[in-house]
Order: sequence, then structure tokens, then C-alpha cells
Amino acid sequence: MIRFSNVLLLFTFLTFITLISIAQDDTDMEKSEESAVSKEFSPKEIKADKNFDGEVDQLEYYDESGFISKRESDTDFNGKMDQFVYFENNKILRAEKDNDGNETIDQWIYYQENGNLKKVERDNNGDGKIDVSYFYDGEGKLERSEVDLDGDETIDQWVTFRDNGNPEKAERDSSGDGKLDTWMTYNEEGVMTTTENDTNNDGNVDQWLHYNEKGIPTSQEVDNNFDGKPDAWLSY
Repeated sequence: MIRFSNVLLLFTFLTFITLISIAQDDTDMEKSEESAVSKEFSPKEIKADKNFDGEVDQLEYYDESGFISKRESDTDFNGKMDQFVYFENNKILRAEKDNDGNETIDQWIYYQENGNLKKVERDNNGDGKIDVSYFYDGEGKLERSEVDLDGDETIDQWVTFRDNGNPEKAERDSSGDGKLDTWMTYNEEGVMTTTENDTNNDGNVDQWLHYNEKGIPTSQEVDNNFDGKPDAWLSY
């Protein structure tokens, strides 16, 4: 015969298993409902009034996963959106900016996978063409820049930077003939220390200008007969 105590033990065990199953079903249902609610209430668009003047000056758009895909901002609060930031998989890709308020983009910023700066391009003279580019290393530190000084769509100045962000040296094609003719060096504080020039475009330096710690010219050496040696000295 089966003892009553054994039957009671078996009944208790089966009841315990049933309760666990019911609890698990309830938990799964709650998770499912949470997921449905989360998906249902993920924002598609968010508007904001950042300066509390009653006008919308920031718009954010979200994808089907609930991640932000684009942000538009009116950074100078003049009623016109002037900054546009684009995202992918919740990571910033690039930003575009209208700096002069003419409703035309004149700055483009690109980002690395880790969110650090990769490159910045600018149209400083408003002709619709990029004339300045800045390049950054993997840590987001500025490495070098390239500049089109005369607006002919050809780079004619190159600058390299120190780890502290200050310029270290610069090279320039001042005459626009495709050849370097000016070389500049800077100290740790970013103050120019020397300038060397090739004034006759023969590929050789014939003018040396020296500066003090404040960037003020102090002396100059000149090679007037272009033999590679200074033959005139000036002090300031």
C-alpha cells in the first residue's frame, strides 16, 4: 500500500512544479508585454525648445530600433536649423553646419567608430568649395591641416601639429606654381620662431626671418645673389 505521507509528498512536489511553471509563464508574458510596450512607445520624433522662447529649435528623428538617426538644431536661435548631425546604430557619423547663417552648409565634421573626430572640412570664403581640411589621429588629436589659400581648388599650405594641438611647422606654395617656397616653424606654445622663403622659386631658401618668444620679428638674413649664403643682415 502507498503510504499517505508519500502521497502527500508527491502532491506537494507536483504543486510546487506547477507553481514554478505558472510563475515562469507569467514572467515570459510580462517580458513580452514589456517588449511590445517598449517597441510601441519608442519615439519617432522629439521636438525641443532649448532656449524656452516657445519655438522649436531642436528636432530628433529615430529609427525603427529606437535609435537616434538625425538631429537638427537651431544653434543661434534665429528660427532656422543650421546644424545637422547624422547617426547610424546609435553612433555619430557626421555633422554639417551653416556657420554664417546663409542657409548653406559650410562645415562638415566626420567621426571615427569610437566617436573621436576623424576629419573636419570647411568652406571659409563662402564659394561652396572646401578650402580647409583638418585631419585627426585615432585618439581624436589634430595631426595636420590642408588649406587652399587662393581659392583655386588646389591645396597650397600644409600644417602639422603637436600633441598639444599647437602648430609645429607649416609649408606653403605662395606663388601658386605647385612648388613649396615658404617654410615656417613654431615653438611649443604655437608661436612662430622662423620663416624661410624661396623668393625666386629656384628651390633654395634665400631669406630667413627670426622671431622672439612673442612672435615679433627680430632679425632677417638675405641671400641677394642666390648662392645659398646670406649676404645681408637686418635687425629689428
